[in-house]
Amino acid sequence: MNSVTQEVTQGMGVVADAGQSFRQIRSSVGDVTSQIEEVSASVQEVTTGAEQVVHHMGEITRMVEETASGTQAVSSAAEEQLASMQEIRASSEALSEMAEELQRLIVKFKVQR
Repeated sequence: MNSVTQEVTQGMGVVADAGQSFRQIRSSVGDVTSQIEEVSASVQEVTTGAEQVVHHMGEITRMVEETASGTQAVSSAAEEQLASMQEIRASSEALSEMAEELQRLIVKFKVQR
């Protein structure tokens, strides 16, 4: 009988140890689950941040394209102004030459009287 009692006592000890091991496993699983949830939340934050970066990059690209278009328009306007100024200069030179010619003719006209 003593032997049976010892075996039962040993079995109860083994069961108690197994119960303690299961409690530790359950606690560890809970810790791992919490860590996985934290990592998942962090991944979601990173994903949201990346989506915002992509959105902002799209806006920046659009603004750069608008700026490039505006710069092209300014460049074209500047080229047109330069061409107009060159025409004005050429007209001014022609007018100056005509004025000089007119002065020479007036001098001849006065002399011939």
